[in-house]
Amino acid sequence: MNERTRRSTVTFSHPFHLPSVGYELAAGSYEIEIDEALIADLSFSAYHRVSSRIILPYTIGNMTLRQTMVVEPKELDAALEADRQVH
Repeated sequence: MNERTRRSTVTFSHPFHLPSVGYELAAGSYEIEIDEALIADLSFSAYHRVSSRIILPYTIGNMTLRQTMVVEPKELDAALEADRQVH
């Protein structure tokens, strides 16, 4: 197996913006999926991140739906760091 997907939850304490999403997102917890590829020709297993997705929940009537948006890994890291820096 050369690829894997990791799932985690991140929490933003404040509203935030991801350029690839295009609009401000509310503070709260979001599921993140990270695809990683195996780095070949090493004597040990190591992976590098190749893509990230954020799962955006939304409600229509009484149904809660989910939208998956591709987000640049550096954008996500920057948004999390900016959220930590807000006083």
